[in-house]
Order: sequence, then C-alpha cells, then structure tokens
Amino acid sequence: MYRRLAAVSLATVLGLGCAGAHAASNDTQPGDIHVSGKMFVDFTHIDQTNSNIGKTDATGTGLDVKRFYLNVDSPLDNVWSLHLTT
Repeated sequence: MYRRLAAVSLATVLGLGCAGAHAASNDTQPGDIHVSGKMFVDFTHIDQTNSNIGKTDATGTGLDVKRFYLNVDSPLDNVWSLHLTT
C-alpha cells in the first residue's frame, strides 16, 4: 500500500512539474519563436510473488511515457499568431 501511494505521489509531482511552465509574455515581437513541451509519464513499481516460486518475472520498476506534446508558438504580427502542437 505504501509503495503504491509513493508511486502515485511521484507520478503526480512529475506530471505537475512537466505540465506547467510556459508563460507567454506580453512583450513578444513578431518572429519570436517559443518552443515548449508537455510529457505525461507513469512511474510504477510492482512486487509480485508466487507462493511456489517466490518473485515472478513481472516484478520490477518501470517508467512509461504515455504522451508527449511539442508546442511551437510564434506571433506573426500584433493581431495574428501561430500555434502548432504535435
């Protein structure tokens, strides 16, 4: 139970840390390009045992990247801007 709580807490912290941090400023000039990204990961640990053989092959720690987004922002002029997400 404690390990699962620790894994969920770590995944939440990583998710919030990766989710944040692109703040657009008001002093951007046309032609400025801002590149940012957002990654969703899952950090897990499983400790599976069998009463006959002990620990199974499914035991271990893993990091799984669920999604990754790359963002490109560029103001074209005072009215129009370009935003690309892949």
